[in-house]
Amino acid sequence: KALILVPDNSGPGGLRKIQFGKYAIQAEIARGGMGIVYKADDPDLRRTVALKVLIAGEGATEESIKRFIREARAAARLKHPNIVQVYEAGTVEGQHFFTMDLIEGLDLADLNAAPDRSVPQLLEWVHTVCGALAVAHDAGIIHRDLKPQNIMVDQDGKPVLMDFGLAKDLTSVSLQSLSGAVMGTPAYMSPEQA
Repeated sequence: KALILVPDNSGPGGLRKIQFGKYAIQAEIARGGMGIVYKADDPDLRRTVALKVLIAGEGATEESIKRFIREARAAARLKHPNIVQVYEAGTVEGQHFFTMDLIEGLDLADLNAAPDRSVPQLLEWVHTVCGALAVAHDAGIIHRDLKPQNIMVDQDGKPVLMDFGLAKDLTSVSLQSLSGAVMGTPAYMSPEQA
């Protein structure tokens, strides 16, 4: 409902664009169980951002809204060059969203599957991400869904940790999950959780 097509007379044939509040959406770039991520223009900051919108929209459950907000807050608390930076969070016509750095590149899973992959380079990226995770842990944030698909390598070769949707904030009692709750991607869970 909050995604609105508007006329755009700047292009040939009066092409249309999609608006989400103040954001002009260029393209969908990712879709998961929690949200859809779009490449979008932010007119206030005058830059292109990644706009994540809660997939359930206005019909979202209270739990999914809390989890979505927890993701934005967890990532926003962390300041590190290898952790995605969050810029803004809010709602547009009842739909929750947040914006973050647009990381254009490939995820570690795609890079690992490439025929010309470099194992030493992959190990260097993983080592760098481990440093970012240490910063998160020092701040009381546990990612809980660390997997190759959640590590993007930008066009300059910098790995960036993404997707804090399952993050646990150890500094907030209200955000802690129930004991014994299964979180994360089974193939990448720690042995003690699996």
